[in-house]
Amino acid sequence: MLLGGVLNFAPIAAQSVSREWYDTNYLEKSDVRITGNNASGLRYFNVDKSSIVELGIKNSNGGFINYCDPDNSFAVNANAESYFRYNPQVVLYGKINYTNLQGNNWGGSAFYDPYYNPFDLVEFSDNTKGKKEQEIYHLIGALSFDATEKFTLGLNFDYKTLNYTKFKDLRHANTMLDLSADIGTFYRFSSLFELGANYDYRRTIEKVGFYKEGVTDEKYASLIDYGGFFGKKEDYPTGSSGVSDGYTRESGSIPMINHIHSLSLQVNLTSSNIRFFNDLIFKTREGYYGEKSSSKIYYTEHNGNAFAYKASLSLFQEKNRHTISAEIYKEDIDNYETSPRRITSSETGSYYYEYYDPVDVGTKSTLKSSAVYTYWHNINNYIPDWGVSAAYNMVERKSTAIYYPYYRKQNIRTHTMSLSGERNIIQDKNQYRISLGASYQLGNGNPMNDGFYAMPNETAKKPSSLDHLVMKEFEYLTADQVKLNIGLYYSRPFPTLNIKGYAALDYSYTNAFDTEYMSSNYFHEVSFKVGCFF
Repeated sequence: MLLGGVLNFAPIAAQSVSREWYDTNYLEKSDVRITGNNASGLRYFNVDKSSIVELGIKNSNGGFINYCDPDNSFAVNANAESYFRYNPQVVLYGKINYTNLQGNNWGGSAFYDPYYNPFDLVEFSDNTKGKKEQEIYHLIGALSFDATEKFTLGLNFDYKTLNYTKFKDLRHANTMLDLSADIGTFYRFSSLFELGANYDYRRTIEKVGFYKEGVTDEKYASLIDYGGFFGKKEDYPTGSSGVSDGYTRESGSIPMINHIHSLSLQVNLTSSNIRFFNDLIFKTREGYYGEKSSSKIYYTEHNGNAFAYKASLSLFQEKNRHTISAEIYKEDIDNYETSPRRITSSETGSYYYEYYDPVDVGTKSTLKSSAVYTYWHNINNYIPDWGVSAAYNMVERKSTAIYYPYYRKQNIRTHTMSLSGERNIIQDKNQYRISLGASYQLGNGNPMNDGFYAMPNETAKKPSSLDHLVMKEFEYLTADQVKLNIGLYYSRPFPTLNIKGYAALDYSYTNAFDTEYMSSNYFHEVSFKVGCFF
């Protein structure tokens, strides 16, 4: 049976399967606990070892893109990861990944991921788009240890660094550290009931520095976007206060800092051929943009919380498996702008900053939900003859941006339905796979609902807005669109080398309907990978 030793809650002995054919991807899918939120689930990795080394390239182009994406990009990726059962009690996991992405006509946000932060820094003009480059280094190390017959301990360390650079004025150079560490446990009360708990601490620091090359009289500006491309315009390099101390100041880089604490609880129920796994997660988040010292400015501070629930119900037959997975995620975050005042000593010329009470400038709320059904047929050596999957995803983003007394409210909802299938064929020493998929996306909402909390007087400064980007993002997320993809895969074992080599080619095409704000209504992606399992 597919479960093999999984249902045996004593220390798991590795399953005897043919190393000629199984690969890491299907092994990970064999049990949701292996790649789950709690590293203790590594104990259910059910073979001696499985490793992968892979090199890949990817090219993307087309005009149907979001405001923060390039219309033409090329990426190179190198990946190595390994699962290793050291003994019946200990399983180890490691991963090293490197990605280099270069894109043209790339503008929009100065942040690596604008949807992660409570506010955004957006180029004010489309004429300043240019070449950008991202380099990402990612390292993961994890282990599970059966301390007793019923108790398992899991540890995980995740380290990621990023360089992100723009090569056209106004330029930005970013460095990012994304570090998380967690500890988890599983306790098996019986063969039917298992309880787990996990604590995770994550810290992200993204430093953003702005600069320009050469001497020029050309003026550059950014929008301090509190939400919905609504906020205040800031010129470079003077900043908002007449000295070089704005959000896009000329001297040095400014960090965006986040501290995230997560607690999760896992409940697993298992019978002879059914597994029902549940994962409940609660997160708190706080952070700020700037530097908290007497001679430095911190510009904003934010806090929020998130809740997630994941469930997976699997039915195991002799060589078949049905799985229904569902997830819901809700996050709320509030952003406040500080009110610093620079105090300079007339005697020494030194200065420090005083702060008034912070001002509420925006709230963001994100709701995500998904449901997926997957069926694997005739599974041998962790590879099915064929599989099908149907999925539904919904994402809703709500925001309120405040530039008192003005405000802008935005609500965007996206629905995606997808269907995919794959067929594996093994002939002699050759494995072939073809995969096909299609998805349909649509959405609705209100891109701009502007108003004011009190009647502004004649001297009130009005907020700035990039309405063309509002509509471009809204169209990208809500326009009726179809995405088609096809994948071809070939692999062959080399017994003398004790490896299985493979090559994979994937292509996807997205076509949107009735677009108005895009340069075109299509987008292509093609990728090629070569690698080996051992």
